Amino acid sequence: MNHAWDCVEVVTAARLHLGFYNSYNPRTGTAYGSVGVAIEKPRLRVRLCKRGANNIPHDLLKEAEFLRARGMLAESIGVLVDEYIPRHVGFGSTTQTLLSLGLASSLLEDRYPSIYELALRLGRGFVSGIGIESFRRGGLIVDSGRPAIGGVVEPPRRVEDLPRAIARIEVSPKICFIVITPRAVTGLPESPSERQILRAPRPLPKALGARLAEAVRDLLISGIRGDAEAFGEAVTILDEASGTMFSDAQGSTYCCGEVAAGISALRRAGALGWGQSSWGPTFYGVQWCDEAEKVLEKAMKLLKNYGVKADGFVTRVRNSGAKIRVCK
Repeated sequence: MNHAWDCVEVVTAARLHLGFYNSYNPRTGTAYGSVGVAIEKPRLRVRLCKRGANNIPHDLLKEAEFLRARGMLAESIGVLVDEYIPRHVGFGSTTQTLLSLGLASSLLEDRYPSIYELALRLGRGFVSGIGIESFRRGGLIVDSGRPAIGGVVEPPRRVEDLPRAIARIEVSPKICFIVITPRAVTGLPESPSERQILRAPRPLPKALGARLAEAVRDLLISGIRGDAEAFGEAVTILDEASGTMFSDAQGSTYCCGEVAAGISALRRAGALGWGQSSWGPTFYGVQWCDEAEKVLEKAMKLLKNYGVKADGFVTRVRNSGAKIRVCK
C-alpha cells in the first residue's frame, strides 16, 4: 500500500483518568484496572512533513528528541505543532504526543503499524491503557489492567502485555465535565520514582473491590443513558478509592492543597461528582451540560476566595479517536 504521504496531520485531545477499579488481584495476577474518558479539549494538532521546517514548542521537545533518538523520527522530517496539550497536569499529554508523532512519522515512511505496536515501541501502557484507547477510539474506557507476575508489575515486553479495553461506551452528550487546572502546580511526572511506587501494588479489601465493580457498572449504564447524577456518583466513588490507594505517594488523598480546595469548591457549587485526574493537579466535576457553565462560574469564584489561581472550562466526552489526514 502506498499513499505517497508527503505531509500528515494528526489531531487528538486530552484524556481524564478517573481512577482504578482494582489494585492487585492475586487470583488473576492482574493489577491496575483503569477507568478514563477522552475529552474534546485541550487538543494536540501536529503536522509532519518531508523535508519541512520545525516549529516545536519547548514543552514537546522531549518527546520529539525521544523519537529521533530511537530512530522513529528522521531528522529530515519537519514537525509543526499548531496546538498542544499541557504537560504533567493530568491530561495524558505524553501518550497523545508520542503516538501522534510516531504514527505520522510511520505514515511518511509508508509504514502502517497498529497503535498497540506503536505504543509498545514507545514505552506506553506501563500501568494504564486509557491514553492508548483514547487515541484509538475515544469515549469512556475501562481497561484490563496489567499482568503482575508474583505481584510485581514490569514494563510491557509484548503487545499482549498492554492494557486493553474490556468495556468502551460513547457517553451521552447530556453529560459534561467541568475541568479545572490550578496554575503553577504540576503533578508527579513520569519518572523512575513513579514506576517504583506503582511496581508492587497491594490487594484491595474485598468489600472495597465489590463497591468499585458496582461503581464501574453504574458508570457505564448511566453514561449510555445520559444520567448525570448517577454518573457523577460513580465517578466520585472511583476517585475517592484511587486517592486512598495512592495517599502514601501523594501525602494525602489529593496531590496538593489546591486540588483539595478545588474539590470543595465544586461540591459547594453543585457539581454532581468530582475527582482528580491521574496525579493531578487537574481536577474535574460532572454536571448536566445545560448547567455546567453556571457550576464552573460558581466554583471559580470560590477558588478565587480560597486564594487559588486556576483555569477552567466545560467539555463533553470525545467519542471518537484521533483524526489523521493528508495535509499540505
